[in-house]
Amino acid sequence: MRGGMCFLAQRYARANNPYISYYNPSEPSSYIVNLDVNNLYGFCMCEHLPVGIFARWLSSEEIAVFDVSNISRYSPTGYLLEVDLLYSKSAQDLHDFPLAPEHLTIKNRMLSDYQKHYC
Repeated sequence: MRGGMCFLAQRYARANNPYISYYNPSEPSSYIVNLDVNNLYGFCMCEHLPVGIFARWLSSEEIAVFDVSNISRYSPTGYLLEVDLLYSKSAQDLHDFPLAPEHLTIKNRMLSDYQKHYC
């Protein structure tokens, strides 16, 4: 279960499609989408809420065959997963936003010299 980040922004985007004056057919088509989603909290409150046994851990046998992609959205059983992610620097460079944002207090030692110059 993860929460908190409900806003993502990219400072610059350039579309390329037949509906714009500077369309370049030799480049891949791309579009810009702006979504304004209201009532995120209310929507979540209409979904299934956890009730019942919260402290049961899966056995080694259950973990060995566990596949999150096999769990139906409407399953009566929900899961909280604690995972260690290996997310290489090369994979990070392919994405505009973090795979799994976290609550983190940035320490000065974590900043590059370039960042320290502007802090």
